[in-house]
Amino acid sequence: MTVVHHALELPELQASPDEISINKCITAATIMQGPVIVKDTILGFNSLNGLPGPYIKTFIAQVGLKGLIKILSNFENKTAQASCTFAYTEGPNKEVQLFTGSVNGKIIVPASFTEENSWDNIFQPTFRTLFIFDYEYYIKIGQFE
Repeated sequence: MTVVHHALELPELQASPDEISINKCITAATIMQGPVIVKDTILGFNSLNGLPGPYIKTFIAQVGLKGLIKILSNFENKTAQASCTFAYTEGPNKEVQLFTGSVNGKIIVPASFTEENSWDNIFQPTFRTLFIFDYEYYIKIGQFE
């Protein structure tokens, strides 16, 4: 199987994160006329009941990372949840499958902003997250021997 990246600007629905991912996947499959994988990222602040959530890209474009931090400045609760959903379909009019992973963390003020458009600068996970298989770590915790 060959995977080819296409940067498509897909519409953002006013809907649940799953509905947004499904809609983007269906739209991309219609445009590409074949199988597609769509990635959608969410960052939700617990003090704002999950906002900005799937609209994090729009929030960053409008107020920047410093603006996001300022929005939370009057809230004691700085916790957040980051999620990533991959939506896959074999093509137009085919079932969409969702694969989602989430991590809890908190919003921090970084020492410096390396990329103004990346919320990675302000989100600190509360535990070690293995996005890439870390064999040495699994050996250390006794999962593989």
